[in-house]
Amino acid sequence: MSKVIAASRPQLSPHAPRMYKMHINPAKIGAVIGPGGKTIRAIIDEYKVTVDVEDDGSVVIGAASEESAQKAMARVEGLTEEVQLGKIYTGKVIRLLKYGVLVEILPGKDGMVHITELADHPVDSVENEVKIGDQIMVKAIEIDRLGRINLSRRAAFDGSSQTSEAGRTLPQEPRRPHPSERPVPFRGRPGPPGKPGS
Repeated sequence: MSKVIAASRPQLSPHAPRMYKMHINPAKIGAVIGPGGKTIRAIIDEYKVTVDVEDDGSVVIGAASEESAQKAMARVEGLTEEVQLGKIYTGKVIRLLKYGVLVEILPGKDGMVHITELADHPVDSVENEVKIGDQIMVKAIEIDRLGRINLSRRAAFDGSSQTSEAGRTLPQEPRRPHPSERPVPFRGRPGPPGKPGS
């Protein structure tokens, strides 16, 4: 055997079959399974993996490659992750309302960005700022007693970079100037020579 390979490889080939075990909150098992097993079947079909969930929250994922295993694990983590107050998320705009927009920040979890929290300048209409499908940065600022999530895009403008739910460092979303923000021309009267105008 040593003539074929002198020592074991430090890591598996990216294309070698593998199994991973992770743990989730047992109370979140239903989110992974889904109604009638719809969610777990979707994970299996999309990433070509096997997923076994135990009552204690153990999840065993079998995959034919490292890439598919990591994608399946990330999906499970996203389904079971709790929204954290003060955290910056990159979410997708899924609905426009007169008083704000709904943004999906985690799989199956969305929150409301009120129109007053949509930008750091007055907003007349949400359609002037975002459209359905836009990816925007928002900050979780409140979870009320009914579990509803309130988000702020205005608060997410602070700082040059923030961390998303996937742990990646993202550049700050550029600020969009309001149409009313235009340079104001100097209208003072010129003063005597050698002195500034009044």
